[in-house]
Amino acid sequence: VMTVSREELVDIKRSHEKELKNLLKFLEKESVLLSGIEEEKREELDELNRKHEQELRKLFELMERQLIDATEDHAKKQGDLLEEIEMFEEHTFTLEEELESLAQELQSEKQKSKYEISK
Repeated sequence: VMTVSREELVDIKRSHEKELKNLLKFLEKESVLLSGIEEEKREELDELNRKHEQELRKLFELMERQLIDATEDHAKKQGDLLEEIEMFEEHTFTLEEELESLAQELQSEKQKSKYEISK
């Protein structure tokens, strides 16, 4: 899973805004070319262009929000996993200490039993 930085999100948003501006320029050029069309048809086209622009903005905002949410979720899961790893390492260390202690006790008991047998 890939983490996206704030700067990358800003770059994506700027790219989307640039695409929208280019689309608006294209639509304006098309509007000029269609200037011979009756006023009513031109108004309908303008309204459709406005609706299209609004829908694109909503879509880009939704995509940006989803990307931010996914990045935040990923960061939380990553943090949780790191915490679990740390707890596992601590538990492993504790078990290693206990094992070392038991090995020393065993060695001590062996020494005692050798001493008592030799008596």
